[in-house]
Amino acid sequence: MGGGTGQAAPEGAPPAPEGGDAATTAPPAEAAKPAEPPSEHAGIISDLDRLMCVYYGHEVANDVVSLVEGEDVLLLGCEDGYVLSTLALAGFHVTALDFDMGNLHKCQKILRGWEQIRFVPLVGRSFPFDDASFDTVLVSLFVHHANNPGRVFAETLRVLRPGGVLVLADLLKHEETWTMDELHDVWLGFTEEEVRGWLDDAAYEDVEFHRTEQRCSGTVFEGHKALVDLLIMTARKKE
Repeated sequence: MGGGTGQAAPEGAPPAPEGGDAATTAPPAEAAKPAEPPSEHAGIISDLDRLMCVYYGHEVANDVVSLVEGEDVLLLGCEDGYVLSTLALAGFHVTALDFDMGNLHKCQKILRGWEQIRFVPLVGRSFPFDDASFDTVLVSLFVHHANNPGRVFAETLRVLRPGGVLVLADLLKHEETWTMDELHDVWLGFTEEEVRGWLDDAAYEDVEFHRTEQRCSGTVFEGHKALVDLLIMTARKKE
């Protein structure tokens, strides 16, 4: 840019310093930056859609992950996959625990090479971890497959560190009985009162119900024209 031309500053340029001239004090234009390379995670969502049965979308995953605290997270249930990838992208150290080896293998295939994720099979009723191992336990679409939800919540409390948080994302009570045959559901969702009862029995504190307008999605629900609301709750282990 030539000096002393007396030309007006371009529209939108910052004002010249007091006593100065916009034409002589403005910094030279920066060279155009090269386009950012595609993210290494760009294919995650399409792979999840292709390989897994998706039950809720990005909005729900983001809302649920926003409730997570600390650094070490146990994800109980990776059936959907969106929450797992959202946790990993957010920088948490995640242990994915599931009794369904098919779900674990699919997630491993999609998220292979991510050092902050480890996959552990659930065998039996007890979690294969020491007491007080995690800052947060996130239970995603898992409890409605459990024969004994109270036992599940007791185990989540055991592996949480003092002051740690439980985050639950599951189904509100519904009447879509086809889910028992096609999705192997044991429970047709839960009421807030039912879950509060189990959490109280497990000695959780600060139980909170988080209202959401989000519903289950994906081709399996769309195929049945089913609208199932989501249940999101948090609770805390005593310090």
